[in-house]
Amino acid sequence: MSSLDIPQVNFSGLDLSKVGTEEWLLARGQVMKALETHGFFSAVFNKVPDETLDALFGPLADDLFSLPLETKMLTTSDKFYQGYIPKRPGSNFESLNIDMWDDVEFRKRSFGAGDDGEEDGGGGSWAWRSTLMSLWVKSTGAAWSNGRLKATPHRVKMGSNNETRRSIGFGSAFKDECKIHAPEDLVTEDHPLLYKPYHYDAYVQFRFSDAAKGSACPLKAYCGVLRGDEMVA
Repeated sequence: MSSLDIPQVNFSGLDLSKVGTEEWLLARGQVMKALETHGFFSAVFNKVPDETLDALFGPLADDLFSLPLETKMLTTSDKFYQGYIPKRPGSNFESLNIDMWDDVEFRKRSFGAGDDGEEDGGGGSWAWRSTLMSLWVKSTGAAWSNGRLKATPHRVKMGSNNETRRSIGFGSAFKDECKIHAPEDLVTEDHPLLYKPYHYDAYVQFRFSDAAKGSACPLKAYCGVLRGDEMVA
């Protein structure tokens, strides 16, 4: 998928104090269409000062990832995919993941030349990340919406030069004890239940286990609904 195929939604002209205007309704419709058909979109927003971007991706980021490995490894967590994630054999990708609040995650990543940084999705074709700001549906969003929202695997594709790419991700996460299930009004005869209810923390453990590595869609492998001998699409 090329960058030309990525849906764009322009938030630059929206007035936060005037929710419900024609402009807001148009943007909302574009967001829903993009999430239902692609599972992601590029957010155009020209009100972020250059100074803010420089502070996020400039020398401070270089200093952070230039720290000795033993120092970075001190950032630990008892949760999967949290804390510092070092470079793996054959990869030039590293990540620092922090729980900022009960339901918000902060991730700062560094991609080296020639590296592919891979992210979770719900199965299907790859989407290539090449824009400044993007919003993506994760697997839990696909399960909660009973498949109405699409979760597409995504990755960063780096060139063969010596470029280093930084990215920062903010994401909401369910609490560990939360049970994910589709609302009743999203389950109908024409759109039967696709995923059995599951606890978020149990799925995360499965997602990063050896059992999930060979699966084209770990979410379906974990809690997909069977009709006879076949998985509901």
